[in-house]
Amino acid sequence: MRSAVRMMLTAGGVWLALAASAAPAGDAPLDAARVRAACLNALGKRSGAIAVVDIQGEQCLACVPDGACGVKHPPGSIAKLVTTHAGLLSGRIRENTTFECRGAIRIAGRIYHCSVPGGHGRLQLPDALSRSCNIWFYQAGRRIGKKAILRSWKLLGVTVTQDNSDGIPIERLAAAGEGLLVSPLEMAAICRTIALKKDVPGSPCRTLAEGMEEAVAHGTAQALAGLPARPAGKTGSPEHSADPARRHGWFVGYAPRDRPRIAFAIFCLEGNAYSSAVPVADKMLRNLFPAKPGGPR
Repeated sequence: MRSAVRMMLTAGGVWLALAASAAPAGDAPLDAARVRAACLNALGKRSGAIAVVDIQGEQCLACVPDGACGVKHPPGSIAKLVTTHAGLLSGRIRENTTFECRGAIRIAGRIYHCSVPGGHGRLQLPDALSRSCNIWFYQAGRRIGKKAILRSWKLLGVTVTQDNSDGIPIERLAAAGEGLLVSPLEMAAICRTIALKKDVPGSPCRTLAEGMEEAVAHGTAQALAGLPARPAGKTGSPEHSADPARRHGWFVGYAPRDRPRIAFAIFCLEGNAYSSAVPVADKMLRNLFPAKPGGPR
């Protein structure tokens, strides 16, 4: 039986930062062997990785397959979490900041379309995050700026010394993290930070948590809305070739949302978030937080 392992997530000390902000004692950590088995079962034959960390302490409860959780990949729309953090921390956007999504926008001579034909209309920050509106975040990125966004990646523990974002339009950096790479372990650590600080007055994590909870309740991860685990999370479907239809899938978050016990990051090769990472999350969370008699299934 495997025991929980204390791990340094990056050479720069992501795990040290987590240790310094440990949560008060609460529910006992989930058994690491059980978490690992649930992750392996949920991932099945898919190529990808799952990282699960304990909210209360410093334990990495699962990293499957072995070694895969430290491999970095394009973030896609999970980058919107960090862009939101940057905007709120810098004061350049607020929770009530409003931009209009008309369905398309021109960036560096190219037209980018919204995922919703005709656009989302006027959105404020929490709705833009829960619906993952690229056009809202393109406009927010122009206001926030590259320096603030890269600073938040570093503050949240992601090493960007190999930054390839030079020449990338700020809009694409803001909405999809284009030019950056991130690992499942790093994203699980970011989600743990959000879960720990979501009730702290004035923290950007309060707004991040609201958007992640809404993403499951009414947004891009609505397929998970009925789970007993009551997760909060963010989807991402980064392009990885000249063919925009070819994408990887991310789902990152924490559960349960009211009293978080785990933070996690799921990455699936060759499959967008909705067809790969979200179904994997569904299976993993059902195994870890089974339905109680009379409760949601």
